[in-house]
Amino acid sequence: MLVEGGATTISRFVDAQMIDRLHISVAPIIIGSGPAGIRLSPIDRLSEARRPEVQVYNIGTDIVFDCNFRMEARQATVSADCEDVLMADLA
Repeated sequence: MLVEGGATTISRFVDAQMIDRLHISVAPIIIGSGPAGIRLSPIDRLSEARRPEVQVYNIGTDIVFDCNFRMEARQATVSADCEDVLMADLA
């Protein structure tokens, strides 16, 4: 199923872990203030962060990140350096 939506729709699918792939496009354009980006539930430790496999594509001056969350489930290995880092330590 293809879900195309804004930040709220995408945030809900990512938070519910109901997404296999996410394509994020970044373009060199500054449009000023606008709606907030993706908002996800906070985490306490870096080991809780989602780490999808990512492929990067250059399309002209734009960049597309192809995030594969299916591979993330298979690669449930976390670096020992990141495992016990509290997010409060990064502030």
